[in-house]
Amino acid sequence: MALLTGFGFKLKKQFDRIHFSNKQKLSHKQRLCLTTCTLMIFASNTAFAADTNSPLTKPQISAAKRGNSYAKSSKADKAQAAYQPAIDQAVSVEQCLALVKNTEHFGSVLVPVRRNCLNKALHLAKTQDEYFEIISSARQCQLYEITKEAIDSLIAKADTQEDLLTLAHKAQTMGLNDVGHIAMQKLYTKADTMDDKVAFAKQAKLMAMEDLMRQAIKDAMDEQNGAHNLCYLISAIEPLEQQDLQRKILRKAVYQVESPEDCKEVFDMAKRLGQQDIVELSAYKGRKMLLIRQAQTEQSELNDREEAARRESEAAQNQTPASVENKTPAPTGPGF
Repeated sequence: MALLTGFGFKLKKQFDRIHFSNKQKLSHKQRLCLTTCTLMIFASNTAFAADTNSPLTKPQISAAKRGNSYAKSSKADKAQAAYQPAIDQAVSVEQCLALVKNTEHFGSVLVPVRRNCLNKALHLAKTQDEYFEIISSARQCQLYEITKEAIDSLIAKADTQEDLLTLAHKAQTMGLNDVGHIAMQKLYTKADTMDDKVAFAKQAKLMAMEDLMRQAIKDAMDEQNGAHNLCYLISAIEPLEQQDLQRKILRKAVYQVESPEDCKEVFDMAKRLGQQDIVELSAYKGRKMLLIRQAQTEQSELNDREEAARRESEAAQNQTPASVENKTPAPTGPGF
């Protein structure tokens, strides 16, 4: 190769000298010869540079070339046998994916080779980036069973909420929306309180996962009882602009009021959201509860007065005047 490169440089130098000096003109055959040599040198240098930058070792490159030559002749078994040493020698995900890329021009003949390469890569993968590369490559090769296995392994390695959220954002950045969706589903299993579910819903909204956002809001509504808690939930999800769910929560709240104060809170919330029917219903319930409270207060006061009067009466009956106790009994008998 060095000899060919040196020869090419000499020809180019001669070509430049002849061209720029204008002392003689090149014949058609001379031009054709120079062009051919230049292209040969360029092709050889390009191949050499590609081999130099490749993560594959020389034995792996040699085995891949031999496998590709068999693949050109549609000899799938021999091609697979030729590739196998290169796969066995792979020590990194990068080498496995380089071998997969080497087979992309040979169609279905080398599908078993691609499957073996990706399986080896899956066992060597350690970082999220490596798993993402395997998923992308497996999808490009239409090897969906390896894709699923890689996704399951990637999700299983993410345990904390921070890891899962980072994984979901990264998957969306790489266009792997289904991987991000699965990561967010696992993240939702760690949301225990209402505040956790609201925070998750906001994250899902930012990632355009409307189904997960609405599911989190519905679950939070089902777990909450009491008008005050439900009104607090409505305020928390108001930035998410889910008017139908806000109305649904508000209707649940108006049927769980227990005091005029609850009715007032629901009344104010319904008025702010423009839910006129709930405004009227909460106002009716509030007036009814006020009347009941007033009647209960009056009845309680009446009972207290009656109880006080009864106690006074009992005390009067139990009290005996001293004059009555000291009075001498009147004599009885004939003549009286």
